[in-house]
Amino acid sequence: MGFASVRSHSGWEPYRVIGPLLFLGAGLIPLALLGDGGTQGVIAVAVAAVFYVLIFIHIHLGLGLLVVCFGLSPEFEIAGISNFRLEDLFIPVVILAWATRLSMRRESLEPTDLKVPILCLIALSAISTLLNYAWWDLPLLMSVLYLGKTVEYYLIFLVVMNVVKTREQVVAYATLLIAVSLAGGLFGLHQYLTEGLGIAGARVSGPGGETANIFGGYLAFHMLLAAGMAISIPGIFARIVLGAYLFVNMFPLLYTFSRTTFASFVGGLLALGMLRRGRALVGVILLLVCLPLVFPDQVSQRFGTILSIFSDSPPPSWTARLGAWQKFGGTVRGSPLIGRGIASVPAGHIDNEYVKQANELGLIGLIVLFWLLFRIFRTALFTIDRVDDRRLLGFCTGFAAGFAAILIHNLGATSLTSIRIAEPFFFATGLLYAVRNHMLPEGGAESEMEPPEVEAGDPALDMT
Repeated sequence: MGFASVRSHSGWEPYRVIGPLLFLGAGLIPLALLGDGGTQGVIAVAVAAVFYVLIFIHIHLGLGLLVVCFGLSPEFEIAGISNFRLEDLFIPVVILAWATRLSMRRESLEPTDLKVPILCLIALSAISTLLNYAWWDLPLLMSVLYLGKTVEYYLIFLVVMNVVKTREQVVAYATLLIAVSLAGGLFGLHQYLTEGLGIAGARVSGPGGETANIFGGYLAFHMLLAAGMAISIPGIFARIVLGAYLFVNMFPLLYTFSRTTFASFVGGLLALGMLRRGRALVGVILLLVCLPLVFPDQVSQRFGTILSIFSDSPPPSWTARLGAWQKFGGTVRGSPLIGRGIASVPAGHIDNEYVKQANELGLIGLIVLFWLLFRIFRTALFTIDRVDDRRLLGFCTGFAAGFAAILIHNLGATSLTSIRIAEPFFFATGLLYAVRNHMLPEGGAESEMEPPEVEAGDPALDMT
């Protein structure tokens, strides 16, 4: 496939590709030269331009690169920007290439019931941030950067939902998500074995710049996705491979020593058992009863302290979390409707996604977030009930179980706004909605989401 495959009868169409390239060159290169990065910045822009062309030709190349970056990219500094990750380079390029393709092919966006809550969250974030910038001297640049990252999560969902069209693509991307999480788990296991033993020594935290708690949530989500596929997918070989993956990645998950991760993973397993019922539920209960018996002593002791939060001597970390929640709860009472704005609290100061959302966007923002999450879960249940492909059933069931785990993980971490968890979660949500829109039996997709209008396209623009 070459550029000839994207030509149209209009002589102006090639400029749809050249225009974004000119923007990258004429706009970003001078900015890179003026910044602290110098030559590094110019190289980054040049690399972005090359990948823009490649991803424009084959959009699935870009999505595959994103999945790899989600799980394996460390944080580093480039062009004077700290906390930089590889996907920070690729996500804008993928979005730009997809938007160019969408324009050239004159396609309509796929329907989704998440449009209104997403737009409400973005609008509320902008309004709250601007008002609080005027009232409380909010750090505007940091707020814009954080808001831009959140918008990127939603755009990842939008791109995946609109690009993925077939069952094979869903299975391929689900497999890639699991494979990359295995690579991340092996990296974490290597960390544990080489940097010390026990919670007083090394805690598995994954690629550089990550915390054990967030990395544990990342592993838990992908392991539940794999568990859902393992109990549904046909073929003994596939089940053996997925079982081996779960066995191997169980060790780095345990060695995060993250109590939040332990609780969320157990909750996800119970959700998986209840979704499939019958033998699956019995198997999950037996697993949860037997698994602690084979835990290493340090893991068993750490796991056992979860129940101590209800005693008179809770763990110090739990007491510290409660103190932080009470402190920021007072802030919510002082600004209950629209909150204090994005980035009003430094990263890592609130280990609870719900408290963070209430603090930044007020009770209105928290309600809209629950609205968004409710619709995602409703769609997962809808597809599980109607899908007729065992592979897709496994994906949807695993997604629902992983979703339940993230809801629990949110209680002890900012899971939905932490890059390592949020990016693959919204990517997988895009796959779920692709199943919802294209892969249910005829007549099984009836809901409030109306099908898009069909527009006549130019066959010469078909780049699938």
